[in-house]
Amino acid sequence: MSLTKIDPSMIAGNIAAAADGVTDVTQVIQAALDAGRPFSLMPGRYLCGPLAVTSGSVHIRGNGATLVAKPSTTGGSLLSITGVDQIVIEGLSFDGSNVTGTQFSDALLKIVDVINNAHQTVIMGCSFYNAPYNSIYARQTTNLRIIGNYFTGGLQDVIFCQSLNFDMVIANNVLKNNKGSGIKVHGRNGTDANAFSGRIAITGNVVDYAETASFTYGNQTLGIEVWGNIDQVSITGNVVRGHDARTTRIFGISLDHTYKATVTGNVVANSIDQAYESANTLYATFTGNVAFDCNCGLAASGANGGPGVFSGNLIQTCGSYGIQFFQTPAAWTVTGNQFVDVKGYNVFCNGGAAPGTQISANTFKSNTMTSSVIAIMADAENVKVKMNDFQWQAGVAAGFQVVFSRQNGRAIGNDAMAGAPVNLDFIAAFPNASYIVAQLNSSINYSISTVNTQAASIGNSFVTNNWNIAGGVAALTVVTDVTTPGNQER
Repeated sequence: MSLTKIDPSMIAGNIAAAADGVTDVTQVIQAALDAGRPFSLMPGRYLCGPLAVTSGSVHIRGNGATLVAKPSTTGGSLLSITGVDQIVIEGLSFDGSNVTGTQFSDALLKIVDVINNAHQTVIMGCSFYNAPYNSIYARQTTNLRIIGNYFTGGLQDVIFCQSLNFDMVIANNVLKNNKGSGIKVHGRNGTDANAFSGRIAITGNVVDYAETASFTYGNQTLGIEVWGNIDQVSITGNVVRGHDARTTRIFGISLDHTYKATVTGNVVANSIDQAYESANTLYATFTGNVAFDCNCGLAASGANGGPGVFSGNLIQTCGSYGIQFFQTPAAWTVTGNQFVDVKGYNVFCNGGAAPGTQISANTFKSNTMTSSVIAIMADAENVKVKMNDFQWQAGVAAGFQVVFSRQNGRAIGNDAMAGAPVNLDFIAAFPNASYIVAQLNSSINYSISTVNTQAASIGNSFVTNNWNIAGGVAALTVVTDVTTPGNQER
């Protein structure tokens, strides 16, 4: 494919004058775009804008050139692609440092109404600097590819894809030192609740806030957010790193009102709030992810959410929660995960959370536990805790490993191991916890404590448990409220 070259000498008579970021070259570059042919730019800084791709089959090769937004820009985008097909932009830089958010009301690069096209629209190997608004904004696209780009200094959301985007790939981009959210894909906009998007892949990106001095949105910043009527989302192999100073709420990877989402092999670290979030999401699967030094590993909530799977993940050095379930009406499967040094609750079910949820074959290790490991609280019914491994080091404060305060709990075949001397009650059934079954559990120091002070706590059965007395404890202590009808320990 032959390329039409825009040489600086064609624009302003000499290279220094044309590519110094001062001479306005908008008309010449726009003429090349209107011609509808591939072209390349020579290295340099080109003051221009707004520009628009008006014909299809345009291939722009930047060769290290930078489009610099004019200070006088009062609206629109530095470059927009609207309603045209088969566009490729590679190796081009975009610089918005001349303008402010009040002057520049749109993205550096805007891609809209490129839908139902058979060809890909590709943005590859480009750099985006100091965007006063979005760096890339996309709406109503098909086969859009945003691959291998670099983004820094953005003041608001960096990549924002909103409403009716299909077969989209956002991969291998680096977003560093931006003040807004990183990658946001919204299936619908605020005015059309019936709009949706689907088949979205977000893969291998790095969203790094470690050097960000301040944030545009002080109350909440999201590394990767997928929200609103989105079907079939894959979020794989991304890294989200928060800010050590933790001056704002940073969510790592957030799903909200999505369907059939898979989150696999990601790493979220230094997040002041949730590392992973699943809100009102159906059939979410989280596998092989890492949450490190966060307040909460996974927060699952929403009256329209579930069922979901959280399997094979590592939750390490979290503050308040490993996993928190809140108002999730459908069951989750929590299996094969490692919880290491979670200071608060490792798994917390509360407020109508996840009936039928199974918590099985997980490993819980801690030197710093300050709360119960697994807490099944108010309105969380029929939760099964099965075949988990509890490992605590010497000196951990006494507390309950598994707490039931609602009905129909199951604790079966769990193994509790601790360094001596550690005084940990294994299972607790609090007031109104009825029909609790504890079977085939192995403990170290204490067996079962039931703190049943109300007659409503009935039908509990603590049967055929294997209590291993170790760590210097002379005798097994069993505390069972035998005055409450239906409770028994054998």
